[in-house]
Amino acid sequence: MTSDHMPGPVCLIENIDGKLMVNQEALTILSALTQPVVVVAIVGLYRTGKSYLMNKLAGKKQGFSLGSTVQSHTKGIWMWCVPHPEKPNHTLVLLDTQGLGGVEKEDNENDSWIFALAILLSSTFIYNSMGAINQQAMDQLHYVTELTNQIRAKSSPDSNEVEDSADFVRFFPDFVWALRDWILKLEADGQSITADKYLENSLKLKPGTSQEEKIFNLPRVCIQKFFPKKKCFVFHPPTKWKKLVHLETLQDDELDSEFVQQVAEFSSYIFSHSKIKILSGGIKVNGPRLKSLVLTYVNAISNGSLPCIENAVLALAQIENSATVQKAIAHYDQQMGQKVQLPTETFQELLDLHRASEKEAIGVFIRNSFKDINHLFQKELAAQLEKKWNDFCEKNLRASSDHCLALLQDIFSPLEEEVKQGVYSKPGGYRLFIQKTQELKKKYLQEPRKGIQAEEILQKYLMSKESVTDAILQTDLTLTEKEKETEVERVKAESAQATAKMLKEMQIKHQQLMEQKEKSHQEHVKQLTEKMEDKNQLLAQQESILALKLQEQEQLLKEGFKEERIKLQKEIQDLQMRSIETSTSVKLVIAEFAQDAKKMLEEMQIKYQQMMEQKEKCHQKHVNQFIEKMERDTEQLFTEQNRTPALNFQEIMTFRPIMMAPICLVENHKEQLTVNPSALKILDEITQPVVVVAIAGLYRTGKSYLMNLLAGQNREAMRMELTEERKREKYRGKIQQRLMYPPRSRQDIDDSLKGSLQSI
Repeated sequence: MTSDHMPGPVCLIENIDGKLMVNQEALTILSALTQPVVVVAIVGLYRTGKSYLMNKLAGKKQGFSLGSTVQSHTKGIWMWCVPHPEKPNHTLVLLDTQGLGGVEKEDNENDSWIFALAILLSSTFIYNSMGAINQQAMDQLHYVTELTNQIRAKSSPDSNEVEDSADFVRFFPDFVWALRDWILKLEADGQSITADKYLENSLKLKPGTSQEEKIFNLPRVCIQKFFPKKKCFVFHPPTKWKKLVHLETLQDDELDSEFVQQVAEFSSYIFSHSKIKILSGGIKVNGPRLKSLVLTYVNAISNGSLPCIENAVLALAQIENSATVQKAIAHYDQQMGQKVQLPTETFQELLDLHRASEKEAIGVFIRNSFKDINHLFQKELAAQLEKKWNDFCEKNLRASSDHCLALLQDIFSPLEEEVKQGVYSKPGGYRLFIQKTQELKKKYLQEPRKGIQAEEILQKYLMSKESVTDAILQTDLTLTEKEKETEVERVKAESAQATAKMLKEMQIKHQQLMEQKEKSHQEHVKQLTEKMEDKNQLLAQQESILALKLQEQEQLLKEGFKEERIKLQKEIQDLQMRSIETSTSVKLVIAEFAQDAKKMLEEMQIKYQQMMEQKEKCHQKHVNQFIEKMERDTEQLFTEQNRTPALNFQEIMTFRPIMMAPICLVENHKEQLTVNPSALKILDEITQPVVVVAIAGLYRTGKSYLMNLLAGQNREAMRMELTEERKREKYRGKIQQRLMYPPRSRQDIDDSLKGSLQSI
């Protein structure tokens, strides 16, 4: 429910069985009021017409209960929130209190707390009394003399309550004294005076130090010291006594014309001069903040403690600053979510978007935060923004990595398929493979928006294919020893170049991160310095209080109150010292943030140096391992090439079979291919690398004979055939017939058979 739809007042604070309780319905209403509030509270003896004035301020004839008997109708404090008549986008909160000194009251302490709460919650405080300001009226205002026993301005107040008056002035509301049923003339020494002058005269102190003078002066001293601004209104009786019971139903023309005019002037003044409720440091109060104050003060009273303005403001600051941090983080998330498309082409692109969003988030916090003691919440915001930034960096890395991996898979999959098919496992295949790889690398690098992981993911992919490249290199027998050595050197240089490039990119990225960290702290300091409105307002407030104290000192000097003037002089000196402390607070804030920034940057530098050393060691280790592997493989390849001519036919045929006989692997059964499980089981047991040789051809062409030879079967018969001319001729003729070869010499057939077996 907002102020626009609040048809009547509700109880805000109620006295139930001697204990003050807060009404949840009223708190719900306050929670919905996001506009600044002008809080006007009225107190006074019961049956003095307080509720009538509050109804007039609400623009209604009925609302707050007027009562027409000796029974007090308003229990506790009632609240009515209405749109402010003269200030758009502001809410007027009217607080009507139960009558002080009611005949049904058992404990006078309740009246003191109601009086104190009205002071604490309002920006304009109306004291309503009957007739002239005389000693009886001052005696009835004894609650103001008890304020220093009921309220604490600071959590650690001075022992001298008079010295506390400067602290009270900072948060005390404007004071309006409404004198009802005024029938006297406003005159002094035969001259007409204003109501304000009448109040000023009534607050003058009486010289002397006797107990009587002290009793006379005490309430006047408290009003003068505590309330920075004072105003007085007098109201003639509204109508004849008998008609007062129907006051809320009477039209203006049925009321005394002067009374109607006086009420109009009073309402106009309240509307135009009542200020927004402001806490120490220039903090404007809205509905939720007023709700927090109500709860804090009432809870303190219920727990037997004194309501403390400083503690209430700090408690409110804790709640609101915590919420403001989350609000700023939510704004950052919203901005980054709208602007960032992952992966970003460059790290700088993401960094620029982060800086813009971070600046706005800091602005949200600075504008809405207050009383951030030791800047704990601003530091919390900085930590959370840094975490968010790191998260975006990680997401950007993952998005770039995923995109690059998918792109590499798409571009290089045809090459991988060709490798599987053995396209490059032939003489000259290595050069062809390298040429194809370079073409695909160029195609990959030309693709846009791969992100910051483009180079690293490419290098990792190529490194993962080292074994394939190495195998193709080893099987390419057309390359000379010198060419292979050159290729090894080329691979070394290329790997070192890639490592150096990645390290350089890391250094650039680190430099950008360091610059970002420094700019982030600078932005915090800059906006905090620009805000300083709370400090400036506090300084202006202190200067205003100082001016009032100097004026008060001058008045005491004229009237000869030496003792009071000496006390006041000490207060003035304290205020001057506070002004000096406040004016230097900005420098302290900047120095503190600068120190924090320097410390964090140094920690980042050390952490980065360690990371870079570790990264460089990892890359160097990988390069060294790769080079050693290439050298071993090359040496092994050269050794095998050197040994190949010395191999004889008998050495080639000295294989030991893993299986004693062949079994079916794939069978065509009724035009359906099936795999033999026994064959699969045998394959599962082979852990060594395998060389797979398959043979195909027309039936009855001697395929099985050749495969038996490769399997090492009938070795003794083979030797006999090779040494015996007759048998050799017999087998030579059979091979020629089955393979449909033209007749060749015996030596050609021997060399061909031996060469085939050796190559296999």
